[in-house]
Amino acid sequence: LLVGVNGVGKTTTLGKLAAHLKARGEDVLVVAGDTFRAAAIDQLERWGERAGVPVVRNQMGGDPAAIAFDGAASAVARNIPWVLIDTAGRLPPTGCYWCWMPPRARTAWCRPKLSSRPPG
Repeated sequence: LLVGVNGVGKTTTLGKLAAHLKARGEDVLVVAGDTFRAAAIDQLERWGERAGVPVVRNQMGGDPAAIAFDGAASAVARNIPWVLIDTAGRLPPTGCYWCWMPPRARTAWCRPKLSSRPPG
C-alpha cells in the first residue's frame, strides 16, 4: 500500500516497482486505488502495460477501499504474491501525516479476510 502526500510520485514509484519485480520473474498485480486524481487510473494502466502486469481498476470516483479489497481478492484467487496498491495523496488536516494516516489505511488491509492464515 503506497501512501503519501500529494505529488510525491506514488504512482510512478509503484509502476517502477512493478516493472522491477516482474523483471525478477515475480508475479505482480497492481491496484489503481487513486480514484480521485483524473489521470491516475490511466497512468497506472500505462505502467501496467509497460511492466506486463495486470491492473485492477474501478471507475473514477469509486470507493478506494473496495477496489483495494477486490485487488487483494483477485491476487489471492490467481496465486499472485505481490499486490501493489496505489492511493490518492492527502494532506493531513493537522499534525503528523503518519499519526493521521493509520485509521484510513486500515480500510485497505484485507489479509485477515482473504486468508485462512493468521495476520502477522
